[in-house]
Amino acid sequence: MPPNMTGEHPIEYYYPGGFGDIDIVDQDESSSGRTGDIGWLTPAILNKSYNETSPNRPMFEMQKILRPEDPPIECSTSIRLRASYLTYRTIPPTPPVFHLPLKYAIVGGVFPPSLTLDIDTGYLYGKIDSLEDIFPSEFPTTNEVDESSYGQTGSVTLHSGGFPIQKDIVFTARAFDPSLTGKYIDGEFTILLDNNWSSDRDQFILNIKNQMFVDGYPVTNKVYLSTMKGRGYFPNCS
Repeated sequence: MPPNMTGEHPIEYYYPGGFGDIDIVDQDESSSGRTGDIGWLTPAILNKSYNETSPNRPMFEMQKILRPEDPPIECSTSIRLRASYLTYRTIPPTPPVFHLPLKYAIVGGVFPPSLTLDIDTGYLYGKIDSLEDIFPSEFPTTNEVDESSYGQTGSVTLHSGGFPIQKDIVFTARAFDPSLTGKYIDGEFTILLDNNWSSDRDQFILNIKNQMFVDGYPVTNKVYLSTMKGRGYFPNCS
């Protein structure tokens, strides 16, 4: 399934014949301010960090990803691809060189199906899917669970000694000049993902073969879960 991308124009407007060769560049942020050809880009195309914070800060499956213009939602965060043109520190070129704002694309790798890239801004938005949906062959699941089988399959197995084991989602993204799409740089972008315990908890409650009760009355698993969430017992970040 191709990655979701949207913008003023569809990605095919810029690349009607496909993306061509992949040109992965050095992602050294320290060299992003170097003197160079104003007609091209910094080598720091696609920040190795996200949400303008540490690249080691994990995200969670089922987490909502928002743009600045989106209304705030509980347990959400943001991810943005970004790059910039090089600038001269001394004498600018004559005549001056003008550029259109950079555009962005996903050109390879693994991209969560419920995320969308804004081609015009580099922001991602939507939701990071469960690891079972992103990597179905790696995390096979079963809906037949009980107290003894819980935690034996799926992303819930990603833990050791009480601590989560992160899973990398790696895709290749591109920053390109929309006036000359043959000018571009590509870079690998990694999202460090942790298992979402609350979504696994919900799945467990919905599928466990036990009779559920609310206030002493038998109810379905779905009613039990929604009632308990309504009473504030189960934090909802899924």
